[in-house]
This record gives sequence, structure tokens and C-alpha cells, in this order.
Amino acid sequence: LARWMPDARREFTVLTAVHALLVAAALVVVLPAGHRTTGVQATLIALLGYGMGLQNAAARRLAVPDLVTITVLTSTLTRLAADPPERAGLRRSVSITALFTGALTGAILFLNLGAVPVLAVAATLLTAVTLASRSRRG
Repeated sequence: LARWMPDARREFTVLTAVHALLVAAALVVVLPAGHRTTGVQATLIALLGYGMGLQNAAARRLAVPDLVTITVLTSTLTRLAADPPERAGLRRSVSITALFTGALTGAILFLNLGAVPVLAVAATLLTAVTLASRSRRG
């Protein structure tokens, strides 16, 4: 992908848009049957797993300090816990708070309302990020 799009922002926008489409596809899969059948669960794992891989690639490509990816979440939390408060830094604390808040919100939505609202919120947020990253200039 980098050969065709050397600009990291453009690459981030494309990867985020594809991720939004994958989450929207997962929503379409869940709507008629729910998420309890084996076939639907396998499809959701494939769609959402691929989308999370794209998200991970986009975050690594941007190389923003303390913007943690799913695969390094544990090490980031460990590093935050091990650092003295004066070294932890506001940016890292905000990153951890955002991750925790997102996970908690998703879990509450899923447990109380099911998969459809969670996927709808995720698709909406990813679409908003895509549009925001696309409209931002230099």
C-alpha cells in the first residue's frame, strides 16, 4: 500500500475507511440472524479481525508516541503502571483512559443491547474518523 500512497495521512484514511466498511459488513451479517450461530460468529471473527489488523497497521504507520495498538496494549499498561506518576505523562494517561472508556462503553452496550448497537456505533465512529482525516489539510 505504501508504494501507491506514500502519504501516511492518506494511507490512514484509506485503511480506516476499509475498516469502517468491514464493520458495516459485520453489522449486515448480524442484523438478520443475531450473533449466536457458529457461522455468523466465524464471519464476525474474520471481518472484525481483519479490520483490527488494518487499524493496527494504520497506527503503526503513523508512529504516534503513546498511540497504542491492540497488540501492544498490555505492554503499554505495564509501562504506565511501572512508571512513576511524574514520568507517566498526560498523553499516555489520556491514551489509557480513552482505551478503558471505549472498552467499558462497548461492553456495557453489548451486554445490555446486543451486537447491533455496538457494531453501529463502531461503524459510525470509524466513518467519522475517516471523514475527519480526509478533510484535514496540511
